[in-house]
Amino acid sequence: MAVTEDFLDLLPLFPLDTEAVVRARWNAWANEGLTPEDVEEWVDTREGAFFFIASEPGVREAARIYDLMGTEYPAAVFPLFSWAEYLDDLAAAYKVERLAATPASGEVTFKGPEGTVIAPGVVVGVEAAVEDAPIKEYEVTEGGTIGVSKEITLPVTARESGSATNAAAGQLTLLLSTIEAEDEVSVLNTDPIVGGTDPETDEALRERLLEVFQGKGPGNVHDYKVWARAYGGVGRVSVIPVWNGPGTVKVIVLTSDGQPVSAEVVEGLQAFLDPVAGKGSGQAPVGHTVTVETATSTDIKITAKVEFEEGYSLDGAASTIALEDDLLAALADYVTSVLPGEEIVLQKIVGRLIGFDGVHDVTEVKINGAAKNVALDDDPAEVGELAGTTELTEGEIP
Repeated sequence: MAVTEDFLDLLPLFPLDTEAVVRARWNAWANEGLTPEDVEEWVDTREGAFFFIASEPGVREAARIYDLMGTEYPAAVFPLFSWAEYLDDLAAAYKVERLAATPASGEVTFKGPEGTVIAPGVVVGVEAAVEDAPIKEYEVTEGGTIGVSKEITLPVTARESGSATNAAAGQLTLLLSTIEAEDEVSVLNTDPIVGGTDPETDEALRERLLEVFQGKGPGNVHDYKVWARAYGGVGRVSVIPVWNGPGTVKVIVLTSDGQPVSAEVVEGLQAFLDPVAGKGSGQAPVGHTVTVETATSTDIKITAKVEFEEGYSLDGAASTIALEDDLLAALADYVTSVLPGEEIVLQKIVGRLIGFDGVHDVTEVKINGAAKNVALDDDPAEVGELAGTTELTEGEIP
């Protein structure tokens, strides 16, 4: 609630109604119209006296209410500053709902004797990286029978939701259900399991809600972005109008962290926008032929020489402050923020690195071995992912 907290610091509507001020008013009212000579009616308001002790809860509650009325209440009614359930209520008035978490999905390959039946509901999993950690489980959604090739590929979906259910290729190796077979059955995912997303954050919901107030048209680029981002599992959208001739629209969707969405999300959004090409039977206007795609990840290797101020370094040697992890995280965040059809810009990489306290200069920056920008394709769509071979080296200040 960082935005809201900043707002509360800057704009209290009742800044003078502190507990001390409320106490002073109560004390004054207790003897209003009286003088100290009115001994029998005069009330002792000093700290420790009966009136002070009896009225203290009321004074504190009144001051608390002034604080709430002057800060949180006005913030809660504006989309720009609202949060949590207050933001949900504001969004609901415009038929915008917070997106729930979604499970990852993909395909796994079972290998075993011919004729072995893999029923729907069979559970496979990822071996826990840490002892006693919970195993990530995935369920077969469509069954099948292993044929003469002695293998079969079937779709699976995570049994829970969230970004933690995404899995890299080769991680699903555990067979957690009993399968009747003449010989051992193994399982493996040759491709990543993708599409798992966390519940929509306040900032993402706020952004979508504010989009409602922007100008609309009969199926313009803005409309397609709003429609796509309202679909569960979608976080980022790139819209390419007239991509394959008049009346054609390509909608490229990614998760909120810039990764590919699952096939189920692509199919579901396609049916929502344009189930029958150009007929207007979905959200898209009549005459618009919409193609929904997600992107494939491509490795982006960045190399750079970083010159540090005194007291800073990559690895924290000699009691300096280590910055390597933070710098790599900044690069990964930038690379995944670039949408298909856009460029990963060399100078923006420099900007991300040099913005850190302790970084004096950045030189010899290359992307995939060359000192030039790299364009991400939009047909077929691709999205960048920081390669594990990315390397930062340490240089000396001249």
